[in-house]
Amino acid sequence: MKKKNLLLIISLFLAIVLVGCSTESKQEANSNEISFMIPDWGAPTDDMLKEFKDETGITVNVIPTSWDDIRSKIATAAAGNQVAADVFEVDWSWLGEFRSADWLMPIEMSEEDIKDMPTLKSFSVDNEIYAIPYANDFRIAYFNEDMFKQVGKEAPKSWDDLYEAAMLLKEKGIAKYPVGLPLRADESTTTTLMWLAYTRNNIFFNDDNTINEEALKDGLETIDQFVKAGLIDPSNTEISGQQVYAKILNSEIAFMVGPSSYVTRVNDDSQSKVVGQVKPILLPGKTDTAQSTLPFAEAVGISKYTKNKEAAETFVKWYTSKKNQIKSI
Repeated sequence: MKKKNLLLIISLFLAIVLVGCSTESKQEANSNEISFMIPDWGAPTDDMLKEFKDETGITVNVIPTSWDDIRSKIATAAAGNQVAADVFEVDWSWLGEFRSADWLMPIEMSEEDIKDMPTLKSFSVDNEIYAIPYANDFRIAYFNEDMFKQVGKEAPKSWDDLYEAAMLLKEKGIAKYPVGLPLRADESTTTTLMWLAYTRNNIFFNDDNTINEEALKDGLETIDQFVKAGLIDPSNTEISGQQVYAKILNSEIAFMVGPSSYVTRVNDDSQSKVVGQVKPILLPGKTDTAQSTLPFAEAVGISKYTKNKEAAETFVKWYTSKKNQIKSI
């Protein structure tokens, strides 16, 4: 009996050792294979990935992930010193947290490339670069021209214009909640308040980096006006900003201000029911068209815990190069 138990223990031990060895061998064999977690709008095409593999011998496994889920997946994996992906999306607002938690590997870049990318400042701390931007993501307004024409209105130039058109759209039953603005207590609502206050008042932060009180109050009062008039769906308090923006794709809303990716999304018949109807326009301002907008830059960074640092860095620099950013448009 003791001999049988001893043999069982030895067998289990050998199995564990062999599994460990086979895993190690597999990781070694896959040193030229990396994973890339990115929202669908940032994913390179299959042709681009094939071109990259032909050039470098590196295989990239794309993990399309909702923007809202990326941060939590990275945090959960990093808590166990693991990677959610070798390379992943780094939003402008995540850098402080990711850098403080030591989740990002610094990236070396040439002086020429640094000068060519002013937005790098948003992803640098103490002269160390932690992510490379791939999208400035300027906020753009979108309006459903067909729906506006039904109430005799053109593209709104001011928020008063928008209010008047939205009231008519609601009264005529064309759209129950014509305006799409995020309301949930998350980043999308924060950035909404930032661009709204800024584009109406040409200021959000004071010179000492405090928030301008008058601009903030004006932004809040504008949102409050549209909510109280029943022009914004109250259920937006329970869904993500990405879900609010997507309502423009099926005529659920007639106007929104959102990511620049919707310039192409609204005319992609695989996801849009409003092809040819929705137009991108400059944001409305307080009395006339806004003279400026805000960017919310997005970048890609490398996990500190990746075992394929060289391959990951090669891919990040390739992906963010001028040539490939043009191909991604």
